[in-house]
Amino acid sequence: METDTKQWEFLDSGGEADIYEAVIKGRRYIVKVFTEKQTALAKPVERVSEMLGRLVRLRARCRGRLPRSLIGRGFPIAVGSVGDKAVLVFRYVDGFETLAEIANSFEKLRQYLSEHDASSRKDMALDVLLGIACLELADIVHVDLTTSNTAHGSIDGLKWVYLFDVETAAVMGLEDYPLSVIPARDAHYMLVDSLEQAGIPLRAPEPADLPLALIPSKMPPEYLSWTMWTPVWYGLQLVSFVYLGTSPFHGLPAITIDYWLEVVEHEKERGFDPVWPPRALHELGMLEASEYRELKEHWDLLGEGFTRAMYTVFVEDIAAKRRTPSISVSAIAGIR
Repeated sequence: METDTKQWEFLDSGGEADIYEAVIKGRRYIVKVFTEKQTALAKPVERVSEMLGRLVRLRARCRGRLPRSLIGRGFPIAVGSVGDKAVLVFRYVDGFETLAEIANSFEKLRQYLSEHDASSRKDMALDVLLGIACLELADIVHVDLTTSNTAHGSIDGLKWVYLFDVETAAVMGLEDYPLSVIPARDAHYMLVDSLEQAGIPLRAPEPADLPLALIPSKMPPEYLSWTMWTPVWYGLQLVSFVYLGTSPFHGLPAITIDYWLEVVEHEKERGFDPVWPPRALHELGMLEASEYRELKEHWDLLGEGFTRAMYTVFVEDIAAKRRTPSISVSAIAGIR
């Protein structure tokens, strides 16, 4: 592998790494060159090695292979260094666009929905769910499951949806691989932090608290609660965007916890009925009857087990003010 960044085309720069496009033996790749600080602090090469080792050991439980959503841009195909800087090399994604870019553009969203029929979007959504579940089984805590960290594009001629920035995830129980980033705000999501307004005792770590080793016995309870809620809360919202191009809270006047608590309270009063979308969205006038039926038909295609799990996490667990979700992503994906 080349070790001189002057041979690569510079694409972008963030606080943690510079991003390049490189042509190696006639093929295009994406190369992340980490800063010296992140190389020493986050140990991206060692962290990735630890994660991959765990996932390979668990591959039988992940249905015999790593999901495509993880291997596209989630994990590197090569690692190295440039001086004192760690380097990760990823597959190149043709037509790379983030889900955030797609969701922000009516034309791009229409193209995405027309390019993939409901069946293929279901396959991609469940593959993303499986990817998140495999990380969870390996005690890999990826809190940044946002639409900005999910790509759509082609690898080897197949268009798919890919998780990326997995190398920033923390490993539960290991001091050497702490939480070093907190998710940026996603305009398309209901923020996990808003659960505090619902009476759930959680709180996101402050930037000054990072890096934060995820050692449950040493963590403030509200941080541990946030760590357990975030991958589930954001993971299910991400699955919704992959599948339908919209939020699971579609119909609310605004995607805020205040409106959602009206739905939760209505469901509690009428008696919990685990269907998705919750019937309260129609009964409170937030969805027309025809729109409610159409959305329910789409969600029903993912199976009763999945829609029941959505209802449990987004309605019943909030009503109960649970410190942690009562169901894991791996259980939702059917691999627990």
